[in-house]
Amino acid sequence: MNARTVALAAGTTFVLAIAQLLLAFVSPIAAVVGGLVVGLACFGILSFFDIEFDYAWMPVWLALAASLVGVAIFYFSAEGDPWTVWLAPLVAALSAAMVVAIRTMGKRRCELCNRRISSNAVLFQCPRCGLQVSDHAECWVHEELRCRLCVENQVPILPSDRRWWDRNLGPRVNQGRCQVTMEDAETADLRACPHCGRLQGTFAWDMKNGQCARCNWTIEDLPERLAAYVAPVDPEYWQQQKGRGRRESSQH
Repeated sequence: MNARTVALAAGTTFVLAIAQLLLAFVSPIAAVVGGLVVGLACFGILSFFDIEFDYAWMPVWLALAASLVGVAIFYFSAEGDPWTVWLAPLVAALSAAMVVAIRTMGKRRCELCNRRISSNAVLFQCPRCGLQVSDHAECWVHEELRCRLCVENQVPILPSDRRWWDRNLGPRVNQGRCQVTMEDAETADLRACPHCGRLQGTFAWDMKNGQCARCNWTIEDLPERLAAYVAPVDPEYWQQQKGRGRRESSQH
């Protein structure tokens, strides 16, 4: 949680505690009704300030804490023994829990971590395994454009058919090393980038989502589910890269 969320959550708790205290001074029954008000009003205030918590049940704890504080102040300052006011925190927690339960029933789940996510959260469909995963760092790896499970298991997506590689990158190179994995031509199927000439094995091309690790040139004939995530590069960029390559060659 950021500082704004913490501050607004603390302010919400304070306001609700005051409301619970004032209702407790009216009567024990009003105090119990106040617990219901606190439990429901908690969501109204949080929604007004557009506050969302990673932990879905946090509003329940806020409502419970606010009601407890208000009741405790009343209990230790009022005359007599109005024990029934202690029902208010229970009512506050139960009413807030009912709201959370109703809300979470309609929420989608991340197919990797199985957590429910809010309706405005971003879901990614992994192009390699097809799982619908949330944008949490432990589920979706933005840099790799795949889910965490596919990163850990190095799940491929590009075709294994040699003709596909020949058509998109030209024939296999029999000398040199992959500039990503450092495998030689005997252990890796090396293919040169058509734009900068950098050598990469087919495994490295696959792990780089069909992009050159040096100039970011991208294979055109990518699977549709992967092409949706790989942004095309401005053609002017390639012209700049070519000019840069010629200048470097002339310097050497």
